Amino acid sequence: MLGEREGYQNKNLRLLARNEPPVWPCSVCGQPATQIDTECAYELESPFFCEAHAQEHIQQKHDGDDYMLLPVVNSPRMGVCGYEGPDDETSYLP
Repeated sequence: MLGEREGYQNKNLRLLARNEPPVWPCSVCGQPATQIDTECAYELESPFFCEAHAQEHIQQKHDGDDYMLLPVVNSPRMGVCGYEGPDDETSYLP
């Protein structure tokens, strides 16, 4: 634990801390990934792809059907059950 802070009850939710999002490298080129292939997540060592290699991957593995690609987001729910992250990341900022 890094520390504690006394809280207070208020009508508005206020974010006190947030983790630094991990950078997932593209499994082909090593650039930051923007997509995760949820179908290949259990078959590949790294199911993460940049935009360009995600398109190549779906052409080769899924005949161009990108239904299993989801965005890389800062959440433990990334790649699970169609989760794409919050609609507006800034809504969590104070």
